[in-house]
Amino acid sequence: MSLALGLTAATEQGWRSPLVLAGLALAVVLGIGFIRQEAVSARALLEPQLRRVHTLWTGAGITALCMVSVGSSYYLPTLLLQYQWSYSALGAIGVALLSASKAKARLTQ
Repeated sequence: MSLALGLTAATEQGWRSPLVLAGLALAVVLGIGFIRQEAVSARALLEPQLRRVHTLWTGAGITALCMVSVGSSYYLPTLLLQYQWSYSALGAIGVALLSASKAKARLTQ
């Protein structure tokens, strides 16, 4: 959440804002803490043997890249509808999500 807060606040307050810097710094600290905890935990989220499987890392990386591109296809139209065409937030989400979902359903058939 602190990463999302830092990135979101940066658009309005600038990258040097104390809120942005604090959010991003907290995200880094929490991320490092999570990685350290997972490295020594007896019940880690991902077993240590799986961390050494290179195909798993490759698949996870490709999936992350695909989700970034797919996620933006839902996020950007809602911004366009809100800021350019003056839709409400709920109205924009409804129009954007329904139209994008319908288009993707047709493409995957």
